[in-house]
Amino acid sequence: MFLESIIIALIISLFIRDKNYKNLIYFNFRNLNLIFIGIIILFAINFITSLGSGSLSEFVSKYYYIFHILALSLLVISLLSNKDNLGFLIMGIGVLLNIIPIIFNKKMPVSFEALMKTENQRAIDIIVNNNSLSHGIFENPKFYFLSDIIPITKLIGESVVISIGDIVISIGLIIALIKIIKIGSE
Repeated sequence: MFLESIIIALIISLFIRDKNYKNLIYFNFRNLNLIFIGIIILFAINFITSLGSGSLSEFVSKYYYIFHILALSLLVISLLSNKDNLGFLIMGIGVLLNIIPIIFNKKMPVSFEALMKTENQRAIDIIVNNNSLSHGIFENPKFYFLSDIIPITKLIGESVVISIGDIVISIGLIIALIKIIKIGSE
């Protein structure tokens, strides 16, 4: 979904008269280190838990929820600290919208019906068999309307289920990239 947003932003930028793609390289993104730390935490907890056994893997699996919230919170802090670019503010709000159901359900709830519509057998097997530490099927999840409930059939890649927060993040990403590329908008 996010790759598609970047592509959409770049296509839109083709129609912007006063643009400079070098702005993407020289943009002063505040608290970029928090984004990197958050992403590193996400990759690390997924890598460690994929190892399957051992005390470290068991520890991370047991506290995955806390590490997940921590990593996403670092992303929110970083994005909101760049609120002078409306796109980053919107992205931060989108991540916050995703954190809410995770906090209250310990995982991101996924609509069973929406998951089945994707026909993504790999994702179906993982989530239905409760083999995901980050996503799950719930009987009555809290904040269901913020959960992964929207099936998206992709032209390229596997179909997925997304949330309102994911859509907000994607819109924010498009706006952020366009604002950075447009000369004189920062």
